[in-house]
Amino acid sequence: MPLAGEFVDVTDIVVTQYIRKAATESVTSSTTLQDDDDLFAALPVGIWRVQLWLTVTGATAGDIKTTWTTTGTISGIGRSCLGPNISTTSNLDGGILLGGFALTSTVNYGLSATNHAIHEDLLVDVSVTGTLQLQWAQVASSATATTLSTSSRMYITQAEEF
Repeated sequence: MPLAGEFVDVTDIVVTQYIRKAATESVTSSTTLQDDDDLFAALPVGIWRVQLWLTVTGATAGDIKTTWTTTGTISGIGRSCLGPNISTTSNLDGGILLGGFALTSTVNYGLSATNHAIHEDLLVDVSVTGTLQLQWAQVASSATATTLSTSSRMYITQAEEF
């Protein structure tokens, strides 16, 4: 990257790609992780930063869990997660979940009917081209749907190490 006052060449400009949910998606009475219909990306060899933003509604009884699957050879350098923590009464009692997790670990988030934001920030190393796929389900089976809205999205940027 150029320093202040230096000429900016078009090759220095990093373009972030994004993927958004085309339609609302719901899971009811299921704890089986399933591939998200929209939130996945084919990644070529390189280092990639993937930011996931989910807008979720659902009952405290169901909550939501996420993980990532891959094809090719994709390893997680880092996965940071931020969202509502699980509580027995409401997300307000559970506080905030903030932590680092392995790429393929299952992370449980708490819900309490209203819209919740979940953010996951990934840094992945792709040594053999493959697909990075979000999977999600309810933490506990609930007849009230857990739903991802169309404002859920992924941002993908190629990263370079200094």
